[in-house]
Parts: sequence; C-alpha cells; structure tokens
Amino acid sequence: MDFHLQAGEKFACVAFENLAIDDSLSKPVSLGEGLWTLPEHPFDLDNRWRDWIGKIRADQVGRCNFFLLAVKASTRPEVLDDENKRLRKRLDRLLYGLLLQGIPHHVDGFVLSGARVSEETMIRQFSELRDFYHSNPPHRVMFNEPICRTAKTFEEGYVAIEKSTAYERVKRGMSALVRAISEPTLEERIHQYARALEALVKPEISKSTSQFTHRCQTFALAGMEAKQILDECYKIRSAVEHMKLVDDALTGYSSDKRQLIASQRLRQIEGLAFSVHLKLATSQSHARLFETDTLIDEFWSKRDDECRSAWGNPLNITAIV
Repeated sequence: MDFHLQAGEKFACVAFENLAIDDSLSKPVSLGEGLWTLPEHPFDLDNRWRDWIGKIRADQVGRCNFFLLAVKASTRPEVLDDENKRLRKRLDRLLYGLLLQGIPHHVDGFVLSGARVSEETMIRQFSELRDFYHSNPPHRVMFNEPICRTAKTFEEGYVAIEKSTAYERVKRGMSALVRAISEPTLEERIHQYARALEALVKPEISKSTSQFTHRCQTFALAGMEAKQILDECYKIRSAVEHMKLVDDALTGYSSDKRQLIASQRLRQIEGLAFSVHLKLATSQSHARLFETDTLIDEFWSKRDDECRSAWGNPLNITAIV
C-alpha cells in the first residue's frame, strides 16, 4: 500500500537512523487509524526547511531508513495546536509499544511535526529523539511488521488507560518504566524498572522486599532462582533509593563478578517490566485486575495459584542471560 501525505493533513513523525528492520517493513505499512510505518520519508525536503534545520540534519533525515507516522485530516492545517499535540502523543504511545518488545542497539533519530498545506509540506516543529538505552541483550533486536502491529494494539489499549480516571497505579508504573528506558546508568534503570512493577505489586511498607519478591512470581515463572533474582533486583532498587552503592545489594558475589551480575539483573527486571506492562495495555481483562487499589488488594489477597491462573503465562526470567 502506497502512502502520500494529502493536502489538509497534519502529521507527527519519528525518523530513525540505521534502525534494524526486516523486509516486512521495506514498504509502507498501514497500522490503521492514521498510523503508518514507512521505509523512506514522506516529505519534500526543499531548501527552505533545509535552511531552517540545517543542511547536516536535513541530510540525516534524508538518510533515515524507518519512519513512524501519525496523520489526521484537519480544517486548520496551517495552525500548530492541540491536534498536533494529540498526534505526537499517539506517536509516543506507538513508539513505547515498540520499545517494550525490545530496545535496539541503535536508536537515533528525529521528531517532526507539521502539515501538508496546499502542495507544500510545512515542518512546524523539529527536535532530536530522546535517548533510549538498551541492556546489552545477547541477540540483536530487529523490528518487523508483527512487532509494529502489536505496538499499535498497545497504543489503542494504553490510550484508554490514560483517559480513564482509574488505573492510577498502572499509569505510575508506566511512568517509571518510561523513565527507566531513558536512564543512562545501570543502577537507575534497575531502580525504575523495579518501581514499574512495585506500582502493581503494592507491597506493604514493613514487608516490601518479601512481598515484591513473592508477588512478582505471579508475573515471572516461580522458583528459587527467580526468587533470588527478584530479591536482588529489589535490593538494588532500595540501595539506589537510599543513596547506597549497588555493591551493597550484591555482597554475596565476589567484587569482580558484581558488575556482570548487575547487568544480568538489569536485563531480567527489564524483561519482566516490559512483559507486564505490554500485557496490561494489550489485554483489557488483565488491566482490570489493577484498575483500582481495592481491586489490586483483592487480587493479591487470593491464593498464589489463583493469582497465577488469572495472570496466565509467566515470563521465565531465569532464561534471560
């Protein structure tokens, strides 16, 4: 399916440089409701906006190999207003729906917003994409069409959560997850990923470590090794929270192994946080389990087997190396 930006349409766009994609994204893909993926830019790179953003950046945009696009017909395409903001928010949700399925080794690019006015593409806003940090996964992350369609399902589900007056803990957890993805340091990322899960686990103050470790084994495949992993992740979270060294949480390992263990714990807690929040936004029945504090308390008051049955397939975090 071809894509052409039509006169009167506003758009928001994320342009990626050298992103790993497979052949299923080598042509325009309509994800529905005005969301697209494109293998090349849909703009007229004329001299006027080249002069505005600079030739080097314009050339970089021209070399980008993957584009996420949100478009909407407008009666006032020449005006930068709330319509543009809403398009940008849709694109942000779609982007996070992608990243929750794995962060590529290289995520560089630009964010553009504007409209097609008559026969001219007007770029109203331009900025660099914020930094996103991967956790050095052993296998290269490559986006494809099914991943993009799952991201669209995430976008649809999470907008309903955002608009609701409920789901406060889900929203707070997702905010912590978003912060984690853009944190440059390993310990801060573990800290925020643990908080993204803690928002849902809702541990009691005097039992926070034990309840976090126990309840997260509803989301993760339960076992002694999983329990140790979760316990260490929460201890790292607490060390960061109280301005202590990460080494204080990993005293059971020799000093030369602690960095390797912390890196593995990052990948494990990241994988768990990603899988949980992806499920909440793509499955309304699972999201409803965490709709209010009362429902959360009711959920965690059930027997372990009942909680695990309601949640479904757990993630085997022990297999994440």
